[in-house]
Amino acid sequence: MRIIHRFLAAAALLALAAPALAQSAAEQAFGRQRARSQALVAKLAGQYRALDANWSATLPGPALLLGLDAPARAADPAQAALLFAKDHAALWGVSAADLHVVGAIASRAGHSVHLGLAVAVGVAAAPLLDRRLTVTLAPDGLRVRSVASDLLPVPALRAASVPAEVARERALRFVGLCEDARAAPCVALLRATTARLAVLADVAGAAPVWVVDVQPGGPLDRRSVLVDAMGGAALRQVPVAVD
Repeated sequence: MRIIHRFLAAAALLALAAPALAQSAAEQAFGRQRARSQALVAKLAGQYRALDANWSATLPGPALLLGLDAPARAADPAQAALLFAKDHAALWGVSAADLHVVGAIASRAGHSVHLGLAVAVGVAAAPLLDRRLTVTLAPDGLRVRSVASDLLPVPALRAASVPAEVARERALRFVGLCEDARAAPCVALLRATTARLAVLADVAGAAPVWVVDVQPGGPLDRRSVLVDAMGGAALRQVPVAVD
C-alpha cells in the first residue's frame, strides 16, 4: 500500500509540474531562437550599415527591419519579396519552404507584399492564423527596403482529432444555431462553410483549429468561428467583412 501511495503522490506531483515544465521548455526555445536571430541580424548589419532592428518581447525574431537596401532578385515585386524572405527565413526561425505570398499592395510609397506561413498538421499543411511577414520594396520594385513580421516558429503538429463536420455543428451552436444537432441532422449546416484547417500560435505554443464561416443572421451577418481541432470546443468568433 505504501508503494501505491507513493506512486500516486509522485503522479500527482508530475501532473502539477507539467504546465510549468512546458512553459519552461517554451521559454528556453524562445531564448535559443532569439539568440540565433540576434546573431543573424548582427551579421546582416555588416552588409547594410543603415540597418535598424526592432524587437518585441513576444517574438523571438525581429519585429521590424529598417534601413535595408537589398537588390530585388526578380522583376515581379511579389516574387522578389518571397525570394528575400526565403533567403532570410532563419531570422524568424521558420522554414523557407513554408513561406508563401498571400497578398500584395502597390502604392506611391512602394510595394508591400504579405507572406504567410504553412504549418504541418499531420499530413496536411495549414496556414498560421493572424500572423504575417510583410516585405516592402521601393516604388520601382528594384530594392527591398524593410521587413515587418510577427511570425513565430511552429513545429509540426499532430493531425486533427475532431472531424470537420463536427466542427461545423459546434460553430453553428456557438452562434445560437443548430441547437438540436445531437437529436437530428442540422439543417442550418447550409449556412456554414466547409471547415478549414488552420493553426493558432503564440509564445506558449501552437494548436490546430477549424475555421468555419457562418451566417447566423442575414447575408450581411458573417462570422468566422474557431473550433479547437483536438478537443472540439468553440473558442471564439470574429466578424467577417462583407464587400
